[in-house]
Parts: sequence; structure tokens; C-alpha cells
Amino acid sequence: MRTIGCTLALLVLATGLSASQEDEDLRNLPGYLDFSALKGLPPSAESVEVYIKDPILSLVAALSKKEDPALAELLSGLKLIRVEAYTLNGSPGQTELITKALDQIRQALERHGWDIVVRAREEKEQVGVYMKSAEGKINGLAILAFEAQGELALVNIVGDIDLDSIAKLGGKFGVPALDSLKTDETPEQGGTQ
Repeated sequence: MRTIGCTLALLVLATGLSASQEDEDLRNLPGYLDFSALKGLPPSAESVEVYIKDPILSLVAALSKKEDPALAELLSGLKLIRVEAYTLNGSPGQTELITKALDQIRQALERHGWDIVVRAREEKEQVGVYMKSAEGKINGLAILAFEAQGELALVNIVGDIDLDSIAKLGGKFGVPALDSLKTDETPEQGGTQ
């Protein structure tokens, strides 16, 4: 167990030493989503930020290979899992700023060839799921979810993505909204429908 801890510490240290170059490399990947339109928002009292890059994803894939080969295969093709989630105060000014920032992000996605998969808008809630494809493969997934009186969540997954198995990431890493992406919905055998 101590060896795994030391290995993780060395990976984090090595990642930190070349982080600026790696981050620039990630920004240049076709599935990367820039969240910078939200940088000017007032800080939230409660927030969650997850930023898991390739060296850690590869390590988790290697450690999962025996226990969950499908998850290991999925993780081995990913370069980045990024989640930013904020609890909002629901003030009109904050809602207006977030709505404008999300509109900028949506417009950028459309300009850069992202396809809309799901778009849902209600009076105080918006959800958008986008995919970026190149050469017949999905290499970017973006989820934008905003509830005016509740939360703002942005998810970006970069790499070779298989939608049939990516729902497993929701359970393993606590990534919201991924379970709704299953494309192979089969009813359980022997039950009533």
C-alpha cells in the first residue's frame, strides 16, 4: 500500500513540474472545453472542482484492469475529466451573469463544430449535452447544467469516448449526469414492464 502512495505522490509531483505544457497540450485537443467565460463570476460558498489528467487516469485504468476491465479500457482512452460545480445564491445579478457566460460557451461550442445531443430549457433550469467528433470518433463530451436557484455544473471529458460505457464514470468519480448517456437501454429479463 505504501508503494502505491509513493507512486501517486511521484506522479503528482511529475505532473506539477510540467503542468503548464500539459495544460496547453490539453487545450489543443479537439474535445477540450474552455470554461474561462465563467471566471468573472463571484465566488460560490460551496463548490466542487475535479481535474483528473492522463497520468492519473492511466494509473487508475491499470489498477482497475483486473477488477473492472471495461472501466480500465474506457479510462485508458481518456486524457481529461474536468468537473466544476457551484452552489448558487439565486440572486438576479448572478443568474444574469451565468446565463450570459453559458451563452458564450454554447456559441463557442457551435462555432467549433460541437454537436448538441440534449438541450432542455425550463423557466429556471437549462441543461445541454454536447459532443465533439473527429475522424469518426467521439473525442469530447461537455455537459452544461444550470439551475437558477440551485447549482451550476460543467463537465468536460476529453479523449476517445465510448458512450455505452462512459456512464460508469458517474459512479466511479461522482461525475453528474453521465448515467443518462447510456445508448443501450435493455429492459431486465423476467420482470414486468
